[in-house]
Amino acid sequence: MAVGRLTSTLFLFTLLICLVIAEETVSSLVTEASAAIDARRFDTAETLYSRAIKLDEEHAGVLYCQRALTRRVQQNYEGALSDLDTCLADKGLSDRDYVYYQLKQHCEVLLATGNVDRALRELKSLKKFELSSAEQQRKTDLQSRIEAARKIKKRLPSADLAAVKELLTLTPYDLKLLNQLCAKAIEAKNTALLVEVSRKMIDSFPGDGQAMLYGAQGKMLLGDVQSAYKLARRAMDLDPDNSDYLKIFRPITQTKRKLDKIAKAMESGKYDLVVNESFEGPDIIKISVERSRCQAAVKSKHSGAVSICTAAHRLAERLRDTEAIIEILLERSTAYENADDLDSAIADVQTVLQHDQTHATARDRLSSLQTAKQLADRVDHYKVLGVSRGDDDKTIKRAYKKLAMKYHPDRAETDEQRTEFTVKFQEIGQAYEILSDPEKRAAYDRGDDLNQGGPGGFPGGFPGGFPGFPGGFQFFSSSGPQDAGSQGFRFQFR
Repeated sequence: MAVGRLTSTLFLFTLLICLVIAEETVSSLVTEASAAIDARRFDTAETLYSRAIKLDEEHAGVLYCQRALTRRVQQNYEGALSDLDTCLADKGLSDRDYVYYQLKQHCEVLLATGNVDRALRELKSLKKFELSSAEQQRKTDLQSRIEAARKIKKRLPSADLAAVKELLTLTPYDLKLLNQLCAKAIEAKNTALLVEVSRKMIDSFPGDGQAMLYGAQGKMLLGDVQSAYKLARRAMDLDPDNSDYLKIFRPITQTKRKLDKIAKAMESGKYDLVVNESFEGPDIIKISVERSRCQAAVKSKHSGAVSICTAAHRLAERLRDTEAIIEILLERSTAYENADDLDSAIADVQTVLQHDQTHATARDRLSSLQTAKQLADRVDHYKVLGVSRGDDDKTIKRAYKKLAMKYHPDRAETDEQRTEFTVKFQEIGQAYEILSDPEKRAAYDRGDDLNQGGPGGFPGGFPGGFPGFPGGFQFFSSSGPQDAGSQGFRFQFR
């Protein structure tokens, strides 16, 4: 009984299919295909024409021509060429305008696919038509393009890049030519040629795995590892077991993993890990690793930061990579600053500004470094008095008195010591003059250039009193105040 029900179900299903097929005529399919073309759904139109061809293969010449149009729009030029070959072999085509249009389309497809000799022969068949002036002009233009492509193809592989670009424009769907040019570019390590041809190949054959791999190799030669990996990954997804694909995919994957590892370490602050990384490969990719090593060395204040950044700078100079040069010089300037070599730090920033006078970061950094240099070159008055920047006036005054007593020239026991004490005594006085005055001290802390007067640094001159003590110090020699400094100092409190 169950078998009977199953047989009945199969019968009804078969009958339904027969009814559907009976209702689906060539005419209805062509009507649907035309509507699909109007809606720019060319893949749907292609499918409908294919079904119509199966229903009436004996009179399918026109249908092949129509399907060729949909395939051409979808960049399936090989399929379009096959359909046009079949279409034009149909002796039943008689409409003059229709035949002329299909012959012209055939010539264009032959040219696009690189069949230039066939295209020229086909073009001659248009002579049997009485062409209007517009049709004759289109024929002449097409002939010029075919002959130009033919001329360049004869010059290969010695044609220059400009000629190759022109040829690729004329014959963008010549897969054999594209493969040959890519292989030649890789062999010659011609980055410009490989990038140009592989880009055109991917545009013309978006689903071709070999095109993707050539594109990936071109991206690698440009140092764009992430884009190279994406293209290679797509190729592998199309054919996972292809050993030739794997040979290209594996090194790209290894390089990507290394760069990802470095990027992750930088983000997480593991700078020592980055500094210890190395990379053996094309300089265009190596520069990315060396830039990261330089940055990591500076951030971690690695003892070898200057030498690491210098090596990276040499590589960037060799590649003429201005962006990398600027970044590395700014990093190295920080490394020099950390090593208290402000002159070298300033020189690196000035070199950056030679590359780009408007570089905002470099301009700000130069100003900051020049201020630091001025501060480093001047006397550290806090250090002279043995106090810190945050100490109050009372602490500064106490330190000043103590040092003034210790280094007063009258305490010197020898002429050599007198000279030493005199210099030291003047430094102490100059330091106190600035740090005891709130306005001068604030200006000094800002790094302002203070006009600090004569070498003594004392208001009124050296023998005229000693500021900071109640009543001051008076200095005398055995001959009286006028001769102070000529026969030895003595001092007393007032």
